[in-house]
Amino acid sequence: HSTSRRQRQMCIRDRRILILNGSARAHGNTSTLTAAFKRGAEEAGNDVVELPVGRMAIRGCLGCEYCHGRGHGECIIRDDEKEVKEEMQKADMLVLASPIYFFSPSAQLEAAIQRMHAEGIPDNIRESAMILTSGSPGVYDAAKAQYKAIFDYLGTRDRGIFTACGSESRFERKQKELEDFGRSLVS
Repeated sequence: HSTSRRQRQMCIRDRRILILNGSARAHGNTSTLTAAFKRGAEEAGNDVVELPVGRMAIRGCLGCEYCHGRGHGECIIRDDEKEVKEEMQKADMLVLASPIYFFSPSAQLEAAIQRMHAEGIPDNIRESAMILTSGSPGVYDAAKAQYKAIFDYLGTRDRGIFTACGSESRFERKQKELEDFGRSLVS
């Protein structure tokens, strides 16, 4: 029994990818790479949503434990994390993207990740990846270890970590690497 091209395309389009972009710069190096990845992933038939968490109003976790008590999984803080939570519930794959500032992802991305403490990452997130940019080549190890620990704990399939140093994100070969990665994500 063969499937039509339209049926195959519908099957491919089942994957929804959420990019959490922790950069505060709308047109910076991180955004350049997420745009390349997004182009490739959409070409492959994926539905891709990018949230600019680096420019959203997301406060850090207060550690008040309201979410695990009276909040029944809801955070006491009312801010843009609600949009992140809503998109996470629709996604099959999570891509964390961030510039590296002093050996770790941006504080804005960290706040969004730490706020997941309230409700956790939904079971529908089956795959993960990370895109990191920096001004120096030797600063990725701590962020890579953190990423690996988080996603190993959650049991997602690691699709890779992609890095770019300095102006490398503007190079055609680096953008092609991210586009090709996106294109490889066929359901």
